[in-house]
Amino acid sequence: MNKNNWQSIESHQGTGTPRVSIVAGTHGDELLGECVINALKSEVLLRGCLSFIIAHPLARIKKKRFINQDLNRSFPGKQRGCIEDRLAFDLMKRLSSSDLVIDIHATNSSIDSIAIVTKLTSSVRKILQWLPIKNVALIEPNVFGNKEMIGHVKTGVALEYGPEKSGKNNRRAISHVRALLRNLSIINGPKVISTKKTLYRIYGQYKVPKGFIETNGLKDMRRIRKGQLIGSVKTKKIYAKESFYPIFLGKGRYNGTLSLKAQQERILDVSDKRKTPEI
Repeated sequence: MNKNNWQSIESHQGTGTPRVSIVAGTHGDELLGECVINALKSEVLLRGCLSFIIAHPLARIKKKRFINQDLNRSFPGKQRGCIEDRLAFDLMKRLSSSDLVIDIHATNSSIDSIAIVTKLTSSVRKILQWLPIKNVALIEPNVFGNKEMIGHVKTGVALEYGPEKSGKNNRRAISHVRALLRNLSIINGPKVISTKKTLYRIYGQYKVPKGFIETNGLKDMRRIRKGQLIGSVKTKKIYAKESFYPIFLGKGRYNGTLSLKAQQERILDVSDKRKTPEI
């Protein structure tokens, strides 16, 4: 095994601007992004450059989410540190010239698709309107300490897709990224905008005690009300201490949590009148 086998794998297609990086395998047990990259390699580009990056090859080989720590909680990284620190540091250099970074993820939660951002700048809003995804999650900096990849690039969006045994979400992810590239005039095809979104502002994590078992009937993005039964620890029932919208429930939840906590804004208008956004 090569001594540099920990480094991200990168390939390019096209030249010039805009420069779009499509990142797969930030978590080594998520293979969806590679399906998207493989599908896009056959596209003929009208303009710009696509970079295809497999972020964490060693975790991919070992079929593990990460080796020492979550890569998507390691940015901007360190030149010396554990493998994820070094990967994040190296990725920052690779992504520094990108006009847009698309980080593709898969979740075990019952979410069809959701676009995740860390800020709502004018350039992020422009990108969201060209994505045919209704639900948008805005993660506030305090939730993960601003250590996500997309928080450290010029313009970044993470696309998250739930499990689907028929392969529908693989096809959906490929379709969504192709739609974005068409709308940016990078590949040929009709342009369709989607300006009305449902925004979920993620403001924290709902912590639960060790041994917690989630009650049946809870659903992602369906409001949990204060006092509602959310689960149990052995024979003790656990009730919600506040009202919130859960994101990443069930098998997709983070260790020690029921879910992420969000407040919902029913309509976010991300319209932009220009035919082709500059990013």
